[in-house]
Amino acid sequence: MELMELLDTLEKKVLGGKQLFFLQKNEAIVNKTEILDLLEAIHRNIDEKYEALKHRMDEEPRPDSRKSLKALAPEPNVQGVQEPGEGREIILDAKREALDIKQEIDEYAVTVLENLQLTVTKFRRKLGKLDEIIDMSKERLERSAHYAPAREEEINDPTS
Repeated sequence: MELMELLDTLEKKVLGGKQLFFLQKNEAIVNKTEILDLLEAIHRNIDEKYEALKHRMDEEPRPDSRKSLKALAPEPNVQGVQEPGEGREIILDAKREALDIKQEIDEYAVTVLENLQLTVTKFRRKLGKLDEIIDMSKERLERSAHYAPAREEEINDPTS
C-alpha cells in the first residue's frame, strides 16, 4: 500500500473504533494490533522511500568528480533542470522533506499510541470500578440467599 492509503486506513480504524456508553465522545476502543500493524507498515513504507531516495542520491555524480560535463548533465526525463548542480539540490530538498514527513508521522504515531494508552488506562479504571460493583452485588445476593431458607422454613412450618 502507498503511504497515503495507509494513513487513510489508520484514520478509518481510529474513527471507526467502538463507542461505549462509559467512554467520552472523543474516546473509542480500537484494535491495538491492527493500529500497530498499520503504523509498522507506514514506518516500513517511509523507510523504503527514504532508502530509495538515498540510493539515488549516492548514485548521482558529484560535481567535484573528474567526469566530463556531459556526464554531469541532467537526464532528459528530468524537466526544468538547467544546471548540473540543480538536480542535486532538488534531491537534497526532497530528502529534507522526506525526513520532515517521517518525523511528523512518527510524532503522529506517538500521539495516537499515547491516546490509545490513555483510553486503555481509563477503560481499566472503569472496569475495576465495575468489578467492585459486581462483587458487592454478589455479596448482597449471597447474604439475602443465606437468610432466605430460614424464611422458607417459617412459611412451611405454621407452628412457629
